[in-house]
Amino acid sequence: MPPTYQSLVAMFLSIGIAAILPGVPASAAEKRVVESGKEVLLSRYAQWQRLSCKSLNVVVKIVKEGKHGRVILRHSYHDPYNFEYTSAWSPTCTGVKIRASGYYYRPKPGFRGKDHVILRPVGFQGGRNQHFHVTVK
Repeated sequence: MPPTYQSLVAMFLSIGIAAILPGVPASAAEKRVVESGKEVLLSRYAQWQRLSCKSLNVVVKIVKEGKHGRVILRHSYHDPYNFEYTSAWSPTCTGVKIRASGYYYRPKPGFRGKDHVILRPVGFQGGRNQHFHVTVK
């Protein structure tokens, strides 16, 4: 028996989804500046079950790592109330720490110049590529 419209809506509303971004649309290229030898946060993603506040896995594909550096994944925990962007904020999860996946760019030693990284969050944000133009000083 196929799911009803109400059950599909309830299922959609039961999952909270967030990307901690600087408020730039996913289709626009985002700019980052980093000093040589240091790293910079590109973006942070989190997904959770809205009723139980249970963290869910987030899949992000590294489409292009960049020619002059590498992308590093680091997990951290955040209160969804403090997320800069969220498509399904739930007051029941305020104060609960949700697991987030942070993607950082680290340039190769001695490199100075421009690099380009592309990430694609799978399952939310429409699966669109997110472009990051990184300037290393």
